[in-house]
Amino acid sequence: MNLDLYTEEFRHFKYLKCNALQVEYFKKNAETLQKIQPWATEHDPNFVWETRLEFLEQLFDLRKETVYIVVPADLSMSKNDYEYEDSRLYEIRKPFIYKGKSFQMDQECTLEDIPDMEEDPTGFYLTSEEGTLEDRIFLTMDSCSLIPGVFPNYAAMFYSKDMAQRYKDAITFYLRKNLDAITSMSRMF
Repeated sequence: MNLDLYTEEFRHFKYLKCNALQVEYFKKNAETLQKIQPWATEHDPNFVWETRLEFLEQLFDLRKETVYIVVPADLSMSKNDYEYEDSRLYEIRKPFIYKGKSFQMDQECTLEDIPDMEEDPTGFYLTSEEGTLEDRIFLTMDSCSLIPGVFPNYAAMFYSKDMAQRYKDAITFYLRKNLDAITSMSRMF
């Protein structure tokens, strides 16, 4: 793990390489995610989600490690579900980024592909290098919040399982409280 990729200096260097819209996305995304804090703590304006990945370079750096992605709960629940849906936590061992179709890993991506991915993430996917096709999780790169795109994207990626679990709990609580998430039981009335 290259710790230089997680410094304020690297963040500024990354901003210099990006266009204005990309910088705005990264800053807004970081600000939004920092407002979502573990529910049992008081609000801390200086709070930072430690071990969170912000940029693709960090994900490429962790290719031989395990990363964890938290995907927020889907607020459109079925009428037969009587509870809130929790956010999901996925473990991705040895992250593998490729270009192709969702289940056809045609071309492995490298650091040189980052500008293309950030410009247009269509056709870029993330999966685990390990496991069978049936066991793997396949995610579009624009759903990982490492590429400028739809805002706000409450998905977040971490290299610590503990911190990912804390974020999963916090984002689930946050969405229920702040985005008018209602149980499907109350929709029946």
